[in-house]
Amino acid sequence: MDTFATIFRERGLSSDTSLAVNFALDRALAEAAARGHLAAGAVRRIAIVGPGLDFTDKAEGYDVYPVQTIQPFALVDSLVRHGLARADAISVVTFDLSPRVNEHLRTAAARGRAGEAYVLQLPLARDDPSHTWEPALEEYWKSCGGGIGEPVAPVAVPAAAGRVDLRAVRVQPSVAAALRAEDLNVVVQRLTPFAEERRFDLIVATNVLVYYDRFDQGLALGNIGAMLRPGGMFLTNYQVHPPAPLEPEAGLVTPVFWDRQKNGDTIFGYRYASMRRQ
Repeated sequence: MDTFATIFRERGLSSDTSLAVNFALDRALAEAAARGHLAAGAVRRIAIVGPGLDFTDKAEGYDVYPVQTIQPFALVDSLVRHGLARADAISVVTFDLSPRVNEHLRTAAARGRAGEAYVLQLPLARDDPSHTWEPALEEYWKSCGGGIGEPVAPVAVPAAAGRVDLRAVRVQPSVAAALRAEDLNVVVQRLTPFAEERRFDLIVATNVLVYYDRFDQGLALGNIGAMLRPGGMFLTNYQVHPPAPLEPEAGLVTPVFWDRQKNGDTIFGYRYASMRRQ
């Protein structure tokens, strides 16, 4: 595990996001709702560690749409569609080291408060022989954003981009206004004092912990646990063994395949330990 945790140490941080990991989170949230790990309507405060920012998906190589962030909006949409949250009663705090990421999110929030919508561009490749998409992923792509916005015309895709389906969603301004970006290193920085009412119902970190060795992961997980409220849940796509107050082993494990070639992800859910079921 220690060796695997250092694979990306020398690569440098990558801020791009993708639809696929958010599909995996969507499936995990559906399972969490079905199993009662998260109660209906109970998610009001969300934190995202490393929310991501991209103008292209490095796996597919598209650069036809403006710089955007996907995960904050995709996550809220999934929570709303699965009955775990209300769009008008939710706040989203993002933690990132990148000034570029933080500035984009702050600008989106300010524009939302001014009544300006945020438009998501959602591409799906059609000419990649390495991906024969699972029907469930295609259905997610078709519905993503439906709980917090409405379909609009996407940007034009030039012929040079190859065959790609692109849809766009106009996110409600109030959802963008609910964003708050914090400049925070989750390994070495702490938000203090951290009052009970400021703790989070749900914390998400995807494609983040893989950058850290076990020691740094422990520091990050200790910080995450301190920010989670009793009964809350931490979701990540990297298996870890957190210190208290988080469960030492994942109480929710959701493997998800994106395509028929068996590419996919696994989401691990760790609850606040006092809520651990025997």
